[in-house]
Amino acid sequence: MSSSSSKADATPESASAARRTSTGASRFTFRDAVRSVQAAFGAHSPSASADASGYAPFPSSSRLRLDSEDAGVLNLHDGAVSAAGDNGEDGGGAAVVPYHFPRISDAQLEKLFPLPDSPSGSSATGPSPAEKVALRRRQVARAALDEMELNWKLDPLTLGERSDFNQGCAALVALLARVRVDSKDDPLDYSPSQPSDLAAQQRRLANQSGADAAAAGSFSGQKQTGPGSTFVKHWEAHDVLKAIDQQDHETLLLIRDQAMDLLLDLSSSTSPSGRSRPIAGGGGSGSLRTPLGYCISLGPKWDATSIVLCGALSKFVNSLPDGDEDATLSDAKGPDGTKRKRGHKMQLDPRTMQRLRKLKTNLKLAIDHSLFKEQTNLLASYMQVLIMSEGIGWVKDSTESVQRSLESHIRGVSLSEGGVASNPVTVATDCVMQFITVNLRSKRDKVVSVNDYVANAVGDLVLSALWQMVLLRPSEVSPDVRPSLHPDLFTPIPAYVFARDERVAQQFMDRVRELRRALDEARLREDEDEGRRQSRARALSTTSRRSVKAAAAPGGAGPKSDDEEADEGDGDGQDRAEEAGAHQHQSSVIAPTPERTIQLARNRNLRFLRIAEQMAEALGAAFRVSSERRLDVIRDVLKL
Repeated sequence: MSSSSSKADATPESASAARRTSTGASRFTFRDAVRSVQAAFGAHSPSASADASGYAPFPSSSRLRLDSEDAGVLNLHDGAVSAAGDNGEDGGGAAVVPYHFPRISDAQLEKLFPLPDSPSGSSATGPSPAEKVALRRRQVARAALDEMELNWKLDPLTLGERSDFNQGCAALVALLARVRVDSKDDPLDYSPSQPSDLAAQQRRLANQSGADAAAAGSFSGQKQTGPGSTFVKHWEAHDVLKAIDQQDHETLLLIRDQAMDLLLDLSSSTSPSGRSRPIAGGGGSGSLRTPLGYCISLGPKWDATSIVLCGALSKFVNSLPDGDEDATLSDAKGPDGTKRKRGHKMQLDPRTMQRLRKLKTNLKLAIDHSLFKEQTNLLASYMQVLIMSEGIGWVKDSTESVQRSLESHIRGVSLSEGGVASNPVTVATDCVMQFITVNLRSKRDKVVSVNDYVANAVGDLVLSALWQMVLLRPSEVSPDVRPSLHPDLFTPIPAYVFARDERVAQQFMDRVRELRRALDEARLREDEDEGRRQSRARALSTTSRRSVKAAAAPGGAGPKSDDEEADEGDGDGQDRAEEAGAHQHQSSVIAPTPERTIQLARNRNLRFLRIAEQMAEALGAAFRVSSERRLDVIRDVLKL
């Protein structure tokens, strides 16, 4: 009897094993998933084992329950997670997931994955196998949470939207954050009589751990640890160095938003105890006293961190005003109507100017230190930020200098006066080379990225100057036609696309083609109007001559004699002469010449436009080439 019962009990298991064997799939089945869930909540099954499911059962010394005080965010109705509202409806526009990704603290994660009550091994010889399994579970769970949080931050959707996958991950983590562990030694207070909201729990943990922020007075009553936390902390130099050592980019971005001075100078600590620790190998090198220089000294493996620091400097430069208002005021106050040198220079407050000087020093030291360490991958990026730090005013001033040189070269003024021929490419090169350090100039030929960037910047200055010479002026266009033309035909190439791949070349080609099309359409329209005007004048003159003859002829006249026909022939010749004179007179009186829609100024040199068209055709034929090749095309068109 017992043998039959045991045989009957073994039949379902053997049948399940036979089904798995027959299908040939060793995957995680639904029964295994149910057993794992039962083991996690402490409901042991006789057949639930590590061999059957592939996972060891979770410790069941604690009881799990769902906190019901956050029901305004997520509600649990019959095992289903829905938005706010008892019926699972929209709930008046409530968000399904919070704006920031939910956060599960390490203390709560330890309670969700506790250590076994009775370890099988001795603590003197290290953790037991069961403890290793529990610690491993915490580690992989934290890695999964961090990965989901990173995907949430890197979501490509805009305007705060998130993909369905990221929303689902946030909803699951928010639900997991509400799971409470009931045990005797739980440091978190989940009793109904005590406050159990997330902020109170985190504040309780902060007080027990003795956070140093309370002594500094930098927190506003509670410690927030989520990714969207906005707490303010007095960051020190050692925080920056630690983040660089550990490649903690999130901390560096947080320091960028709250203590930008530390990313410019490690000695900019705001507290008396904020002295930076001695840097290994620092000595008296100024580059190692900056975060970017210290990051470069660690080696090529820290290039990603160097990019983050360079991006922080770039964001600081982009947040500065462009100085257009200051340039307008300086131009208006010019006594002789001419623009003075550096007329577009930004006028900032002393503190910002000091930061800007430190930023330039950081980048120049980073360039020299990268050459010393033979890490030339990011030199072009450092130069890009260094040129951006000069502001839009530098681009405008350099473009005007190249424009004057370009006009002299095309007109041949210097050669006619016996002077030296002006070379606009040389002028543009001098403008860009002022940002290159002495060490980089000596090794520029060995760094391909720097040569490519210099050639790109020089070519952009020449193209921007050439476009400013041919763009339309408001006085050259009729007010009725101007709204129908593209606004780019009246404005210079924007400075924010300067030295960014082939964007300036693309802008130049598009604008020159649009200008050529607008001029051709205006000329064709004027030719059609002129032909229509001449035809109308010719018809009016013929009709007028015939009506005059009909009125002067006697009624009922008989056959004409030979003398009369000769006189009539002479009269026809006279009429034809009068018709020619009347045609010119009536064309100016009856049909006046219409105003031209686009009338170029008399002092406009049409050679500039022809050269611009040749430049656009040459660049279009050699598009998507290297910056050095594009600069050679510019030289060929200008015959330099």
